[in-house]
Amino acid sequence: MGYVETLFGHQDRISDIDALRGETAVTSGTRDKTVRFWKVTEESQIVFRGGTKSVLREVLEGALDAEVEETEDIERKQTRHQFVEGCMECVSMIDEATFLSGGDSGTISLWSTSKKKPIFRYQLAHGIVEHRSDDGGTARNPRWITSLAALPYSDIFASGSWDGWIRLWRLDAKLRSFEPLENAIPILGVVNSLQLVQVPTSLLSETKWMMNKSAGKSGNPSTVTNGGPRPAGKDTKAVLLVAAIGHEPRTGRWLTVGEGAKNCGLVVPLEVSI
Repeated sequence: MGYVETLFGHQDRISDIDALRGETAVTSGTRDKTVRFWKVTEESQIVFRGGTKSVLREVLEGALDAEVEETEDIERKQTRHQFVEGCMECVSMIDEATFLSGGDSGTISLWSTSKKKPIFRYQLAHGIVEHRSDDGGTARNPRWITSLAALPYSDIFASGSWDGWIRLWRLDAKLRSFEPLENAIPILGVVNSLQLVQVPTSLLSETKWMMNKSAGKSGNPSTVTNGGPRPAGKDTKAVLLVAAIGHEPRTGRWLTVGEGAKNCGLVVPLEVSI
């Protein structure tokens, strides 16, 4: 391992980076509100902008198609919440051309390198937190997406915040949208980092320290399925979810989770249906 190149572009600190087998990487630049897709050998980058802009500016920058887009469901349009995205906090690559991002708006966005705007957004993925303001009112803010992790070249990913859950999601077959799964992992604290790692199936049944309370009441790994539980078997693959939990965010002490939260590592065995 040795030094290869220094790549310049972000206007603020880089909060997260992810890469797969190719000579590409994706980074998030926090308050410059960009995610950048790097082609290392070509020393080039593609810039994807979060936050909010005027429609005219997005059209001029190529972030919106000139063509009329598909009409959203009217009821969803009326009830959805809009929060300004001021910080791009985390990223995760699904494959060499598709990746996810999350930030302080509480929205998880699905991106393709072929488009300058998200393919799909899921708002308030970890809910809203309420604060009492100085004037006696109530301020409602989304919980940040503090961490994302995708199982490379698959349709499963996980997200974390400080709502008490690590949430699991499944992408559709065409990588155009995603939806939450019923499986969610209870935790107490801030999820500061996540990883999903595929392991040999035999590891889940032969390693004693995995067979504990986190694996479920039956003593078996949790089975992640699409459309309800079904027995684990030859149509599943073994996955470890690894999480770094803290009683404060990794970037500062602006938030402290209540009593019981500890700085610790969490390993959860999963069997993901194919």
